[in-house]
Amino acid sequence: MPVHVDFLRLGVGAQIRVRIPVHVLNAEQSPGVKRGGAVNLVTHTVEVQCSADAIPDSIDVDISELEINYSKHLNEIALPSHVRVIGRADQTLVTIVPPSGYAEELKAAAEAAAAAAAAAAAATAAGVAPGAAPAGGAPGGAPGAAPAAGAAAAGAKPAEKKITATA
Repeated sequence: MPVHVDFLRLGVGAQIRVRIPVHVLNAEQSPGVKRGGAVNLVTHTVEVQCSADAIPDSIDVDISELEINYSKHLNEIALPSHVRVIGRADQTLVTIVPPSGYAEELKAAAEAAAAAAAAAAAATAAGVAPGAAPAGGAPGGAPGAAPAAGAAAAGAKPAEKKITATA
């Protein structure tokens, strides 16, 4: 397969436009990845202008602190002083996307918390402390009902344990 190459002669101090690859660092240390998120490389290369003798090898993006649904933008990355970005400086480079089903889990957890808060408010309005047993019996049982198996009878003293030491 034939290969075509163009050579260009540059003067001393000439500035050129090049595309620099984006590399992701410390993905395995990211809390978002540890919780099941996936690294999404949004921008693979960034176009910059720099001197021909000082072209960076890559733009390294450290995502060790990135959570699910958060991202790193180009303006958050320290670039060498001799490099000037061509285009938008706030472009998204990397995001941590949630695992499938993550939104449903968050919604279910929020609904469960809302239901628990509603139950506590109803119990408070009824004059019963949240989590307390109804008067006259076992929790959830009918008034005067026997305690559940393994539960201590009302007013009964717990059994004393005897500890003997052997030499």
